[in-house]
Amino acid sequence: MPHVVLIPLTMLCLAGSALAQVDPSGIDFVTIDHPGNAAWQGNGTPGDQAIGRGAVDYSFRIGRDEVTSSQWCEFMNAALDRPANDRIPFVSAPSNWGAVPTTPQNGGSRWTVPAGHEMHAAGGIDWRTCAIFCNWLDHNKSSSRDSFLSGSYDVSTFGYIGNIFTDQEARSSGAQYFLPTWDELLKASHYDPNRFGPGQGGWWLYNNGTISPSVGGAPPNMGGSGQANFGFSGPPSPFSIPLGAYTTQSPWGLFDTGGGTSEWTESINTIGGGVRSRMFDGSAWNSSPGESVLDAIYARGSEFPSVGTYNLGFRIAASVPSPSSLAVASLSIVFVLKRRRAARLVLLPLTMLCLTGSALAQVDPSGIDFVTIGSPGNAAWAGDGTVGDHAIGRGSVSYDYRIGRYEITTAQFVDFFNAALDRPGGDRLPFVFAPGQWGAAPATPNNPGGQRWTVPRGTREYPGGRHRLAHVRDVLQLGDQQPLERQSRVPLGKLRHRDLRLRPQWLHRPARPQPRRPVLDSDDG
Repeated sequence: MPHVVLIPLTMLCLAGSALAQVDPSGIDFVTIDHPGNAAWQGNGTPGDQAIGRGAVDYSFRIGRDEVTSSQWCEFMNAALDRPANDRIPFVSAPSNWGAVPTTPQNGGSRWTVPAGHEMHAAGGIDWRTCAIFCNWLDHNKSSSRDSFLSGSYDVSTFGYIGNIFTDQEARSSGAQYFLPTWDELLKASHYDPNRFGPGQGGWWLYNNGTISPSVGGAPPNMGGSGQANFGFSGPPSPFSIPLGAYTTQSPWGLFDTGGGTSEWTESINTIGGGVRSRMFDGSAWNSSPGESVLDAIYARGSEFPSVGTYNLGFRIAASVPSPSSLAVASLSIVFVLKRRRAARLVLLPLTMLCLTGSALAQVDPSGIDFVTIGSPGNAAWAGDGTVGDHAIGRGSVSYDYRIGRYEITTAQFVDFFNAALDRPGGDRLPFVFAPGQWGAAPATPNNPGGQRWTVPRGTREYPGGRHRLAHVRDVLQLGDQQPLERQSRVPLGKLRHRDLRLRPQWLHRPARPQPRRPVLDSDDG
């Protein structure tokens, strides 16, 4: 009889020192670690508001992207497609996003996201709506009214006395999801734990990991030459450019820290008369080229929490799960097993992997998805009569071992090549050359004379092709003996049989060439 087995899985991958997690919320988080980093000390710029800021003495997580239209649409439908007497207060729809109205199910307001609009940013959202979104996630997206009104922030505190807001100042103790403080956002956008070499942290002036501002404009894949979504009004429309369309990243791998929307924070700015506002940071879409000033570490803006102009959005932050919760949270997959072999997959809400026999998937410290090959002492291949069969008598292994579920990916290899080749001229590692076929793009090196690459969104799982034997030995102590030719721009795990052609002679052939202007604050709070 088949046996039903419930297997809890945690989906985790490692990228440099920043851990990328597929969270139960569906948000792609990056862990910002290196607690106790030094604060920004300034560079002599007059009026620098960030001096003494940016030090964070704990690890936290933050979204790789700003909140997307797909994520926001789910929240809007849960909060606003309700009977008239049950609508959630202080929640309003964005002014600029990728969703369109559809027929409500409960007499309220409802939206749907057309194909291709899922990664559009959500702009024109006020601080209070962002806080309620955090509450909803804190309650695992429950539809109960209380799930929106408490949790990370107490909505009963929202209001004004005159022109001074009374909203809860900071997240509740134990909050799992929250708006980042300005210090947290500064660290995630400007601090580099390897700024001056491995393990030697420091700050970059701009949120693109350099000392120069990004160039605003449409991305190269949409006919432009821009590095961030600001400083132009189209065509194409800045509101139609998906998050992650630019290769520009923060030192931790965050996309669109400049451009898209200016990002709300939890921090408060107080000016004369006790008037307070919530801080935001970063340049915004549909603006002038001078908007890049907001991408410098020393500048920020602020606004009342009830105001949601078209340029305002946010990037959600979260606590780091404890090791015990990582072991059991996230995802459960049900398999039907029969005679030690997976007979049928019964439930797979999110396709990740299939376990066959004793092949177990491990989340390794390297971030590589390994499979254990068990059954030691197996019989060798005895042949099937094929003339010239080189495998007869081979394949018998007397021990257990692990092997990658995939070939080395671009994301994994770029980490290695940056460590090996972005070094001073006299310290370059010998016998190391970049692949001829992979998904990485050149980036500004951190060390004079070095070489560095970054991984554009959508190319993280591309294979790193045409490796020399010495490269792979440096990484995994394995040789490149793959007798297959594949389409070089197809992500690993996404190939169909027609994409693979057996080519034993491949090993012996040479490689083929291949708006509203934000007001900058003058007073710090």
